[in-house]
Amino acid sequence: MFYEPYDKNGNKVNIGDWVRLVEIPTGIDTMPEETQIVFNKALGKTFKIENFDEYGLAEFDLSKKVAKLNTIWVEPIFLLLSRKKRK
Repeated sequence: MFYEPYDKNGNKVNIGDWVRLVEIPTGIDTMPEETQIVFNKALGKTFKIENFDEYGLAEFDLSKKVAKLNTIWVEPIFLLLSRKKRK
């Protein structure tokens, strides 16, 4: 499955944009407890989109705000655009 780069409100999101994680993706409850904890800590916080993987998932580095040496990938539909990348 490939995810289009649009947030919950239909705004296009790009690498370098800041977005807020507004919903935890379905299926997280079947993942390891550590993953669940990291997602719960990230909920409501803003992150810069570092990259998109081959499926269209947005990549966030959580090192500064949530958990050192942790990265998560999230479907753009669970995000809200907070600020566009500075030019």
